Amino acid sequence: MKPAGVWPSEGSVSDMALTIAAEEGFQWFGTDEGVLGRTLNVAFFRDGNGIPANAERLYKPWRVQLGGNSIVGLFRDHHLSDLVGFVYSRMDAKTAAADLHSRMRHLGETVQGDQPLTICLFLDGENAWEYYEGNGRVFLCEFYGRIQADQDFRALTASEAIAAASEIPTITGIFPASWINANFDVWIGHAEDVAAWELLWDAREAYARAFEARKQGRADAPTETALKEARESLLAAEGSDWCWWFGPEHSTANDAEFDALYRKHLTAIYLALGQVAPEELAKPIKRRPEHALQLAPTGLLNVTVDGRDTSYFEWLGAGLYSPERRGGSMHGRVFYLHELRYGFEEGRFCVRIDPFAEALGELEDPEFRITIGGEEEVPGMLAESETCRGSGL
Repeated sequence: MKPAGVWPSEGSVSDMALTIAAEEGFQWFGTDEGVLGRTLNVAFFRDGNGIPANAERLYKPWRVQLGGNSIVGLFRDHHLSDLVGFVYSRMDAKTAAADLHSRMRHLGETVQGDQPLTICLFLDGENAWEYYEGNGRVFLCEFYGRIQADQDFRALTASEAIAAASEIPTITGIFPASWINANFDVWIGHAEDVAAWELLWDAREAYARAFEARKQGRADAPTETALKEARESLLAAEGSDWCWWFGPEHSTANDAEFDALYRKHLTAIYLALGQVAPEELAKPIKRRPEHALQLAPTGLLNVTVDGRDTSYFEWLGAGLYSPERRGGSMHGRVFYLHELRYGFEEGRFCVRIDPFAEALGELEDPEFRITIGGEEEVPGMLAESETCRGSGL
């Protein structure tokens, strides 16, 4: 069976990508509300009751006209999708299902429109169901049971929802972006990203010239076997999410290995073609931050408070503060704080302190003090100064 629609990797879309999708026979695509907002130049900020501004424009399908091709877009409710992906797994399954049903019912009762709302939920970022009771079965059965029993709701596939729409407005083009912050900054927004793409571009050009030489039957052309080996390395460099790890947004204990492996694939292209690899490929792309790094939160968190880094995705949307750690002219300066991450769950403010374990172990009774300042007191927040003791944070 040929699929009717597509959620591109990371919800990433552009006019060119959607043109290819339409030419291949896809009838619809899914992406994030932020992409629609950038396309229409509107915002979907939520009020205190969770109702987005311009909601009547969000909860409907849109047809994207691209020259002689067209394809229908479905734009997910980012907030509800994040609740399913990152929050509800920490709740009782039936309580979570009731909460989602209640939120969607409130949308239907509040948002005015000339046709029923099409509320889309798409998950991206991780396999959420393994964190749910019964791999999500209890939650899904309870949720769909509530939908089935509610006469004001219809559970539809994407194709059915599009067919049921009485009117589908048309836009001429889509704002190029992914679901992450409605842009591509994670992959192209930093000097490290740019360097990685330029190295790939140069290697691809070298392969293209060698391929053309072989096609023309030139004496200096590489063999078919050499071209095949070079192509395999080129596909490896193109086909994985290398640039996710370049730049300041994401980090792992294997940053150096990922960096080296990426450059190894590019080097292998030149070697297979009988060429000398550029000197730049011998130098790491990933650099240690030279200045204090501060990043704002980008999404809701789903944190298990157990003192362990249980899952990479727990703190994926967190804000980050990484202090400056450049040594001065005096050797022996000791650093205690590696990173501080912070962000929000549904109804909770979370802080994670990552110290340097060896330096911390030299202290008898280490103390971290967190001070939160503001012009007015926010109910439920920490007091102006809260103290945490011990190293098990």
